[in-house]
Amino acid sequence: MSIPIGWVLQPDEAHLALTAPLLDRVDYLELAPETIWTVDRAGRLHPNGFFARFAAERTRGLPFVAHSTALSMCASPPGDEARREAWLERVARDHETFAFAWWTDHLGATMLPSQKGPRYVALPVPMGASARTRAALEATLDRMQGVVPDVGVENTAFHFAWDAPEHEPWMLRDALAGGARRHLLLDLHNLVLNAETLGYDARQWLATIDLSKVIEIHVAGGSWSDPRWLPSGRSMRLDGHDHDVPEAVWALLAEALPRCTSLRGVTLERMEGTVSTPEDVARLGGELDRLRALVSAPPSDAASRWPVPFARPVTTPAPFDDDGYLDELSHAERVHDDGRRLTALLVAKLRFERIQRGSDLAMRWFDADPEGFSAVFTRYHAGAPMREVFPAPEAEAFFAFCEGEGLLARR
Repeated sequence: MSIPIGWVLQPDEAHLALTAPLLDRVDYLELAPETIWTVDRAGRLHPNGFFARFAAERTRGLPFVAHSTALSMCASPPGDEARREAWLERVARDHETFAFAWWTDHLGATMLPSQKGPRYVALPVPMGASARTRAALEATLDRMQGVVPDVGVENTAFHFAWDAPEHEPWMLRDALAGGARRHLLLDLHNLVLNAETLGYDARQWLATIDLSKVIEIHVAGGSWSDPRWLPSGRSMRLDGHDHDVPEAVWALLAEALPRCTSLRGVTLERMEGTVSTPEDVARLGGELDRLRALVSAPPSDAASRWPVPFARPVTTPAPFDDDGYLDELSHAERVHDDGRRLTALLVAKLRFERIQRGSDLAMRWFDADPEGFSAVFTRYHAGAPMREVFPAPEAEAFFAFCEGEGLLARR
């Protein structure tokens, strides 16, 4: 029996309309639970319009899987308990509607501890393969299994690391071995990005991890950072899900498939706003066809020629200093490492986009005076703690900051 092929539903009506023909060519659908929620002033989570939109797709009879982006798998800082419980309870209610076959989230942390309370950084950042990180990951997996029985963690795209490359696959291997129905979501574009950025052999990483734990594989493509973003002029691969799947990913997929003995699906990812023409849809259809052919092909013996695994690390890195981490992410000008500087820029970019999505007024302000709005945002990002997860509360916090600083006249 062929391995199922999946497609990600994105919270954008134009994207959904344009890519609708692809849904007849896949076997399951994936969604990010956070994209179908809205939050009220009391912090309670409710379904938004896309909840009903995605639930309507169940008439096709396709299974659903859940892939979260911001639960914060490897850090649960003091003060974040209520949010985590609210998210898990909301997913439990979503599970009643969508009957998720499995649920995954990203390695790393989106909520960082600090002396002033948890800070939301919008994208998973590396925590190092310390004993503390592993304990937090295992605790999160245990808690997730109280909602959906089959759970997993995805290897994440990082532009810097706190420790040597061999620590990550060994930590994942050990954490996933500790409980039944714990799985790995193997993202091959993330692996290619990390190998190129951090300078190691992606095939050796695959030779180290326990591929029998892989429940799902993600394939995607990405763009490159603008050389002007970094003083060094370096351009780095981004996990944008905005381009064709690169050949390096296809090659790794062909090699990994025979060893992923528990694999239940391969998912093609593409972000909203990156598909605009029928030709784009045709190329995505071609990628789905290529996936179908690969998963249906007889096993290859290429995997037997993989390099030897990374040696198990002798020591576990010590935990980083919490506030020092936040300081580096919040003040990119103090960071000389390209990867950390790029991470700080991406955090700022995502915060900027949350404000724009959360307020028509913010969008009009930016359209009318992009330089002025950007200057005010720079002050806000430097001076206001990163706490809000959803767009509307972030926009409210932004305008409250502007009012307090006497900046609203800039509109």
